[in-house]
Amino acid sequence: MPLELARKCIDDLKKFPQKIKMLSFFDNGEPLLNNKLPEIIEYAKEAQIADCIDITTNASLMTYEKAEKLIKAGIGLINISIYGLDAEQYYKTSGVVIDFDKLLENLKYLYEIRDKCKITIKTSYTSFPDEDDKARFFDIFQNMCDTISIEHVVPMWYGLNFPRTVEETLDIYFNKAVMKKICSVSFYTLSVSAEGLVSPCCIDWRHELAFGNANSQSLFDIWNGTAYHEFFIQQLTSNRQSILPCRNCGYPDFVAMDNIDAFINEILEKLKN
Repeated sequence: MPLELARKCIDDLKKFPQKIKMLSFFDNGEPLLNNKLPEIIEYAKEAQIADCIDITTNASLMTYEKAEKLIKAGIGLINISIYGLDAEQYYKTSGVVIDFDKLLENLKYLYEIRDKCKITIKTSYTSFPDEDDKARFFDIFQNMCDTISIEHVVPMWYGLNFPRTVEETLDIYFNKAVMKKICSVSFYTLSVSAEGLVSPCCIDWRHELAFGNANSQSLFDIWNGTAYHEFFIQQLTSNRQSILPCRNCGYPDFVAMDNIDAFINEILEKLKN
């Protein structure tokens, strides 16, 4: 995302009556690819429009210099995804060659200078299904972060082929998946692509539900606009199965913790008024 567009989006967020809870810089890309990221974070921090600013990164591009710039900019949370316990496992999992020792060195340094920033490290159980490897994961990384976890791989992306026996499938937290009529996430988030397209969430990777363009419209106006309002009403009256691509999205069932199905009528009444 260009610096100018990022600043414009941050300025748009000042129009909302309250601070947003979380401003996340990642969408469906690797945030450390953007050399302007520390500058964007600093601008958002000074604007005081969010309780917390975070990124989710694979940290393969992390360096001492980038770590210092991110912390100095005022980032509040860095989520780090790990794909193996050595270079060989990384390549098997992702097809990417990585200097694993350098990765560890950079993560140690980031944790040492983190100041008030929280560091989380997570991985997927498929990266190393061996039980010994799971133990090694905690041994290697637990002293480089504030929280650490292993996640279950779930079929959350629409447009991909996966079994729909969801009633018997575990969610990302290894609990039994709960099927939901309404996507709670869409009622409190919006996602802006690098090009400025505004969708209800980052799972809309094809931007099939793009409700506006941040280059020419205010995020405040898009959020309060007709397209968003109609989207909410349709979910509440016909549930998300009536909406493409929401009907094929597994995020509400496998990842989202909130369940607002019991409050459909209450929310609908508020929106109608």
